[in-house]
Amino acid sequence: MIEYVYTCILGDGGVMYKKYHKFFYITIVAILLLGSVISVLHIRYVNKQEFIESSKQLVDQTSSMLEFWIEDQIRIVKQVAKNENVISLCLDPENERKQKLTTDYLNELNALYPYYENLPVSVILDEPISVQVNDEKIIIANGEFITDTVNGDTIGKGGMDYSYISKIIDGNPYFISEIYRSIWRANPIFVVSAPVIIDDVLKGIAIISPQMDYFTTIFVDSITVGKTGYMFLVDDSGEIIAHNNRDLILSDSLADREFAKKIVSRVESGEMFFEDNYKMIDKYYYGKKINLEPGNTKNDMYVFFTQNKVEIYQSVHGFALVSLFVIVVTSALIYRLYVLLSKYQYQKIREQHLVDVNNNLEIEVKKRTRELEDMTKRDSMTNLYNHKYIYEYLNHKIGISNSNKKIVAAIIDIDDFKKINDNYGHQIGDEVIKSVSN
Repeated sequence: MIEYVYTCILGDGGVMYKKYHKFFYITIVAILLLGSVISVLHIRYVNKQEFIESSKQLVDQTSSMLEFWIEDQIRIVKQVAKNENVISLCLDPENERKQKLTTDYLNELNALYPYYENLPVSVILDEPISVQVNDEKIIIANGEFITDTVNGDTIGKGGMDYSYISKIIDGNPYFISEIYRSIWRANPIFVVSAPVIIDDVLKGIAIISPQMDYFTTIFVDSITVGKTGYMFLVDDSGEIIAHNNRDLILSDSLADREFAKKIVSRVESGEMFFEDNYKMIDKYYYGKKINLEPGNTKNDMYVFFTQNKVEIYQSVHGFALVSLFVIVVTSALIYRLYVLLSKYQYQKIREQHLVDVNNNLEIEVKKRTRELEDMTKRDSMTNLYNHKYIYEYLNHKIGISNSNKKIVAAIIDIDDFKKINDNYGHQIGDEVIKSVSN
């Protein structure tokens, strides 16, 4: 309606005026939308960077603690390998007194470090020997356990089939086995072994078996952020060593193992931070390889921290909704102001138009009035003043003149004008009058 009135009053200029206001309104709304989009993108970037920085800090701290703990296990097993009771037993493995002294020492050590599953000692033999364990005679072969801290349940176990035995025989200064499930507690454990060297000759192998969850309960399971942020450990074989979902630890699930291998390969390729989808959930991951000496471990271990993207960007979604609400309300207010301004400007334009129309009408009326007045004073054919106006004019001049001034009037007559009309007709006579009048 306003645009139509603008068109009627101002023509194309009114439409342009209207379009200018539309452009201004659309520009303001576009600026608000653009500002909101930029703000959302900025907040997403900040949240992402905060995840990376906090995850890096958590992963670095946990990996450093794990490296220190494993180094401590290596130090302890090397101390066991140098203990005089252990050395004495490896020199004389059939000596029952030496067996008891070594067992007592290992049990005392186990009391200091209760997280050990077992602390056996393996002996290097040229020929099998027999020992008495709990009223039972047990044959001990090369590389098998001669003593333990689980009441003799593992004496005679071990041997060359186990990597932590064979690798020490091959000359490794120590060796860390794979993570496997404990036969007693079903929790994850691993084995650290070290050679018992006497006069540069391998005589036995000291072994400790820490329970992995002793470390992970404190330094992995307890680390959570929000509802979906947590830390977990895996190795390069795909075994899940620690996880807040206990059912996944050392799980037989092929899909979970393949996914673990997948994220390990990404860390190996140099991607410490990355995005992946786990069971239809988009998640961010930050991972790091545990720094262990190559060649002395069965598997490499990796620390990961993960969190659902939806939770990470939850504040962004809230901000986006608030921004959208603000934009809608602001746009409505701006549009309302735009309508009111348009009506106000329309009223001002209409008033000015009416004033202009009235002014133009007055001018036109005055002009027409003057024309009509002039027409009453003149002869329609010759356009000369007529008889009536000449008398009025003369009377006016006489009336305003003083006695000292003279008024002169000249009268022109056309001789023999009647003959012209008679001989040539009135039309020619009219032309003669017009010619004389000019």
